[in-house]
Amino acid sequence: MNPIVITMGKSDFQYQVSDLGQISRDEVTVAISTTVIDTGTVMGVVTSSGQYAPYNPTATDGTETVVAILGRGVNTTTTAQKSVVTARLAEVSKTELVFVGTVTAQQKETAYTSLALKNIIVRG
Repeated sequence: MNPIVITMGKSDFQYQVSDLGQISRDEVTVAISTTVIDTGTVMGVVTSSGQYAPYNPTATDGTETVVAILGRGVNTTTTAQKSVVTARLAEVSKTELVFVGTVTAQQKETAYTSLALKNIIVRG
């Protein structure tokens, strides 16, 4: 597993309090985006492509459901990129999580609940 690593302002996995190493993480493809996607971004999966993209609670393409947290920031402004996500069995810091766009407090709580269903516990 040799993902392309571009860290954007945060250290890799800075949001994590604890995890179980490789069992907690998956290598994924992050979809093309109009912006750089930072470490700690809460992610969904585009149903049609299987590529990961930032959580969008008003979408209907699959990204309205949180499935992971981006472990390494990526620049996907020109092409999809490989990266690593925390997908399960971890404890994370709420203050280090990144939400792209306008996400309400209620939508964030829904995201935290979705993460808990994957045994990713949000602290703080």
